[in-house]
Amino acid sequence: RLCTMVVAAAVGLLLAAFPVGKAAAQSAAPIKLDFAGSTTWIGQAPVMVAIKKGYFKDQGLDVTFQTILASSDRVRAVTSGDVAFSNLGRSSVISEMARGNKSFYFFANIDDSPGNEGCWARPGFASFKDLKGKKVAANTSAQITMNGLLSEVGMTEKDVQFVNLPPNEMAGALANSDVDAACVWQPLLGGLKTAVPGGKLLGTDKDTAMFKKYGTMASPDIVIISKKLVDEHPDQAAKLTVAMFKGADFVNANPQEAAEL
Repeated sequence: RLCTMVVAAAVGLLLAAFPVGKAAAQSAAPIKLDFAGSTTWIGQAPVMVAIKKGYFKDQGLDVTFQTILASSDRVRAVTSGDVAFSNLGRSSVISEMARGNKSFYFFANIDDSPGNEGCWARPGFASFKDLKGKKVAANTSAQITMNGLLSEVGMTEKDVQFVNLPPNEMAGALANSDVDAACVWQPLLGGLKTAVPGGKLLGTDKDTAMFKKYGTMASPDIVIISKKLVDEHPDQAAKLTVAMFKGADFVNANPQEAAEL
């Protein structure tokens, strides 16, 4: 909520200085501001919907959804200027900040979907206690969920053989017994169940202390935006913001239609 308030205040100031009405937007050729996102996480839906419903076009923007699966690659796309903004795992953002990458701003949160990230184990493993010394795969935010679930049974990451595996490779690794459990988000979590139907759901982020205390995902994605864009063209950043949050509002108000889109 605090993030939303801060963004709303900033957008208010930008809108006061730069009108972003449809009539003004249509007077010039659309401005190209692409988005880097993943097709393996439902949290990208607000931007997908904003593109499908023409909300960016209404603001005079031409936004293409560039599919880039890894969060670290999405950061690099923003840094290089290939895209203007991205929704991605905050652990990757923190890593880049620690390296001194100042090419982007932490921008907003359009994604908090608790219960849609969890860990699935092969048959024979009833809990994380059974996985002591075994191979457990996870990636970015799901690693935080994994650690939260381990903590619930008095274990840490050191008690298992952690495998940092690309999310789209987890189903195959689990089915081939290359790993004994995997932690990932929907819809890939459902893919793990399909690949190993006799397995067991060891828990979701709703079973972690993080959710119990704050009522949020273990690590919801966040939006980052090009610092160069905001500093040099705040009017364009304002228009982008209006369209993106209109997409988020639509998803919240019309989940079935959003799913069909």
